[in-house]
Amino acid sequence: MKALTAEDIRALLMAEGAVKVGFAPVERFAGAPIGHRPEDFLPTAKSVIAWAVRVPKGVVDYDRYLSRAEDFPQDIRLEILHNNVYGRLGYSTLNMMLDQMTIRLLWELERSGCRAVGFPATYNEYHGSQSEIKRSGYRAPFSHRHAAVAAGLGEFGLNNILVTEEYGPWVRLSSLITDLELPASPLVDEPICLRDGCRLCLEGCVAIEIVEEDLDQVFLQTPSRTDSRKCREEPGCQTRGSCLRACPLGR
Repeated sequence: MKALTAEDIRALLMAEGAVKVGFAPVERFAGAPIGHRPEDFLPTAKSVIAWAVRVPKGVVDYDRYLSRAEDFPQDIRLEILHNNVYGRLGYSTLNMMLDQMTIRLLWELERSGCRAVGFPATYNEYHGSQSEIKRSGYRAPFSHRHAAVAAGLGEFGLNNILVTEEYGPWVRLSSLITDLELPASPLVDEPICLRDGCRLCLEGCVAIEIVEEDLDQVFLQTPSRTDSRKCREEPGCQTRGSCLRACPLGR
């Protein structure tokens, strides 16, 4: 069977629900941490395929729903809406879709004679030792966000979340590594994030510290440092994705 082309791969993923697909040569990951580079998973790796699915607009502003319902106290209302609207339709269901797309693409690549390594969509649960997460937190084996930037899908916003020109931060991501050589997608070369002209994502956030002073450049690396444990565990912190909802992009 002949090797898949970039057009074949894009068509397959978009038929499954992707709204953006890009390709990055492994050389674009030269600055990744040792052990997390494409060649660390597949020594013969040549390309990384990255894609995005869109979060439905109907689940973006869930914090406003049921605001007049007298039988739901405010804290209970937000808990219910976060878990049952955004948590399910804007997160878990999309992650399952991404995992199914990964499996389908792995099968097609292997059927055509290529080797490939895929990864599950990134969840906020840690499927490992609880003592380990308490000691050092956790990191995904391979960064879908960095893969998306390297494949030209978007750039990092000030809060380290990927932002795209068409959908802002409201996308979920996946990527895989293959030994199939694919044409490189162009990188984003004009800022998408409004940066100092906005900064709404940073207001009231206890978990982010800006470390990049030169905000005139398109971000290939994250512009800020995020304390993920503060994001999850800070007492009284009920942001629940408010740094995403604050973003005016993609509305």
